Amino acid sequence: MQYNKSGPQFTLPVGNEDLSELTMLVEIPKGSINKYEYKVETGMFHLDRVMFQQTPYPVEYGLIPRTWDEDNDMLDIMSLVSHHTFPGCIMMVRPIGVMVFEDSGEVDDKIIGVPAEDIRYAHIRNLSELPQHTLDEITFFFERYKTIQAKYKGKELKTVVKHWGDEAKAREILHKAIARFNEKFPEQK
Repeated sequence: MQYNKSGPQFTLPVGNEDLSELTMLVEIPKGSINKYEYKVETGMFHLDRVMFQQTPYPVEYGLIPRTWDEDNDMLDIMSLVSHHTFPGCIMMVRPIGVMVFEDSGEVDDKIIGVPAEDIRYAHIRNLSELPQHTLDEITFFFERYKTIQAKYKGKELKTVVKHWGDEAKAREILHKAIARFNEKFPEQK
């Protein structure tokens, strides 16, 4: 498979030097029912589908450049925000945890963070500082967002939030994804 090596997945940094802030390339803004995906092959955003239900994304959703996850794609990241952004927006996110996630039997973990440059989130440093209701809403969305789609596609699309992990678990997953990227794309180190 050919990849557009001039795209942001190769040219943007993972984050700052100590990875206390990560670069997030927003694919899907909070509140959207359009599922946009950044395609590494073209270096462009594509409308993957309009969601099959009127349940909007509860977070900004995107990817971390220069990472490669077990699902053969860049590592997913989501961020709480005061107000939605737009597909292609680059924002710095302070990682606070991870949603350990399985999509149709495949590992598809998602780092969760807060915007580094939003004063409303300056006090949040770890997952335990979020209201339980916030985590419940995100869990509810991700465990159900493919339910109606599965009905119309005629196949099982089971999504499972296995558990939430702390910032240390998020860093462990992030470091493995960086190593996987460096192994897959050694010329991009």
